[in-house]
Amino acid sequence: MLPFVPVFVPNLVQVAPFVLAFAILCANPLRKHAGWFYAFWTVAVVAVTWYDPVISLMGESAPAAAFAMESQMSALPTAMPVLYAISQLLTSSFTGVAFYLVVMFVGALERTPIVKRLLSVRSELSVIGGIVIMGHLVRVADFPFMFANPMWATIWGSPAVDYMFIAAVVIGPLLTVAFLVPWITSFKVIRKRMDHATWKKTQLLAYPFMALMIAQGFFLALGHALYGFPYDGSSFMMSFMSNPAAWVGAFAQQVATAWMYASIGIAYLVLRLRKRSRGKARQERVLREREGWGV
Repeated sequence: MLPFVPVFVPNLVQVAPFVLAFAILCANPLRKHAGWFYAFWTVAVVAVTWYDPVISLMGESAPAAAFAMESQMSALPTAMPVLYAISQLLTSSFTGVAFYLVVMFVGALERTPIVKRLLSVRSELSVIGGIVIMGHLVRVADFPFMFANPMWATIWGSPAVDYMFIAAVVIGPLLTVAFLVPWITSFKVIRKRMDHATWKKTQLLAYPFMALMIAQGFFLALGHALYGFPYDGSSFMMSFMSNPAAWVGAFAQQVATAWMYASIGIAYLVLRLRKRSRGKARQERVLREREGWGV
């Protein structure tokens, strides 16, 4: 993903320092001028994604500008690696996932000064993450339909195609719904028009969204890691022999990514249960103290 980082490092790990640093350092201006940040990210996402849906919908009749943009974006990693790295940090789907992980984890952590700072812009971070994810959704909207082509299974092989099917066709639609409702209602202009109780209920979708996001990331990583399994076909041999180091690095990255998503899911569950247990213990302590005071 980032040209200056070893290929075996998971993409989510590559973008996480940028997202966390932005969230901490820009909390105050983000809270005061959220609209400018939304506009900036929207422009950035549209700039690097607009040609994909145009070509997908129009095919060969798409305007020449769309094909020219596609060619320029394909050449960007080698022609302008710094600009490519910036575009990936701002608009990659992994950046959107990282924003949502920050949003979800700060709600499960103890309220230290840094956590409180992040909580103060939790809604704004959610909106920015959603803008990035929305750009990704537009680009991959046709991906689930590819499984209707029998050649897709032949290309990916088994069990890779099964894991990709689970991620894209089974989890994908549910994840999209669980993403869209809380994201849209995170905009303050929408939130102000809603009854508070109704808004709280919509935000409860954030929990299935988190679970589905982790599950999809896990199955996608497994699918990519097992692409071409059992690794004895001609397509695998051509890919491996053309650049063995790159193949091994990409394989290691996907295996590490699968373990990372599993670890993130377990860590989040443990933190939520610990916070719930501590909150319950605090409530019981307060009740006992009130009973002792005769309140």
